[in-house]
Amino acid sequence: MPRGKRIVWMVTLGIGIFLVLGTVSYFVAIHNLDKTLANVDLKPFEFIFKKAAADLVVVKQHPKVSAQTQGYLKAYESNPADFQSDSHLFETWVSSAQIGEDTFKNTLPGSWARSSADADYLLRTNRADPWGHSFCLLRRGDTLVVVSAGPKALSSPTCRDIKIAGQELAGVPRKKLIETPAGNLIFVVDQERVSTSNR
Repeated sequence: MPRGKRIVWMVTLGIGIFLVLGTVSYFVAIHNLDKTLANVDLKPFEFIFKKAAADLVVVKQHPKVSAQTQGYLKAYESNPADFQSDSHLFETWVSSAQIGEDTFKNTLPGSWARSSADADYLLRTNRADPWGHSFCLLRRGDTLVVVSAGPKALSSPTCRDIKIAGQELAGVPRKKLIETPAGNLIFVVDQERVSTSNR
């Protein structure tokens, strides 16, 4: 075999071996990474994320020292129960926001109160808070109040017993989950009007 062809053949063979070894190494590394990740408990990271989000969207009656001062990971290590508790508050905020959106799409304005258990337009996953209680939905014109009994309640609230006047709603922050002195959680949202006029 002439020398030039032998060099080309050797280079081609070397590249082929390199590609095969590289491919095998890639798949071995991916397999090992999958096995490693399968053994990693990602729950703490979920709690940390939800706690950080709850710090933005939940207004507490008695806020504890923020985890931001010492870092969320370090704060989680010293008190995981607080993070789990706040993750439920964040989940309640998410459900309340979805309930608001679905209620405005599927109900007429007015003044009424109903339990989320009776709201057949809601997904079953959004009909109860993380503690297993039904929400109360109070509609006042273009404003909706979503009420959760909160983590300390023994049962779902009785919706017809909740009285909220229009003046009381005026100063309540919108789209935040607010803890009341009694331990209930309320979420207030206004129906947004989209202008269809030509510009």
